Amino acid sequence: MTMELAVPLELFLKNVAERPGHIAIKQCDREITYKELADLAARIAYRLQQISLCPKVMIHLPQSIEAYASIIACLLAGGFYCPTNTSAPTERQNLIIDLFKPDVIISKIKFLPDAASKYDVLDIAQIGNRKLHKHRPASDLAYVMFTSGSTGVPKGVIISQKSLAHYVCWAIEQMSVKPFDRWSQHPNLGFDLSVLDIYGALCSGATLYPINRMHDKLQPSKFIKRHQLTIWNSVPSVLTKCFAQGLLMRTN
Repeated sequence: MTMELAVPLELFLKNVAERPGHIAIKQCDREITYKELADLAARIAYRLQQISLCPKVMIHLPQSIEAYASIIACLLAGGFYCPTNTSAPTERQNLIIDLFKPDVIISKIKFLPDAASKYDVLDIAQIGNRKLHKHRPASDLAYVMFTSGSTGVPKGVIISQKSLAHYVCWAIEQMSVKPFDRWSQHPNLGFDLSVLDIYGALCSGATLYPINRMHDKLQPSKFIKRHQLTIWNSVPSVLTKCFAQGLLMRTN
């Protein structure tokens, strides 16, 4: 049976209503429940909807609770977003910002490259306490992800809400994701593989575990064991390295 198609935001809000106290994200020594994550996203969304009826938002944050809340906030505010890799070379960061031309950049001041000075910036540390209590009608677009640019200038790939909904519903059904699952988030937010982690976990009621410390990225098997992860998602080369280092065992 095919899972009924649902907008990712609706799936997330359903989990907020059904399991408000369940941990949504576990980030190092920080954690946040589904209710707390929804509240944080609503505070960010309030600021975004003051900017535009359909805000075009660049999320310039590392893998973090604030970054994931900002993604949800964009959907709540009826806008669309572009996530970036904050560890990328400054030249690439500047180029992506100028190509996307956002209405606003959500970031922390210390992360901002030079190009950000041309645009409005929302400091994630100063969003205030007012919330958006009713989400806006959804934009046709969900997000824009830029290619690596290895063959030339990076190109923005536009993903619609409908395409994202199909992908998320397919992934949750095919992977049989349950609320007790603990899902890794290894790729940076500017890499399209991260989409599966973020929406797969938060739309199914599971707990997301971002991997943002370098030693955990280099030895992910220890991270998996420490947090007893049930779902791992990365490019194959990461696991190949683990096998080569004898950190994982192959099973038939």
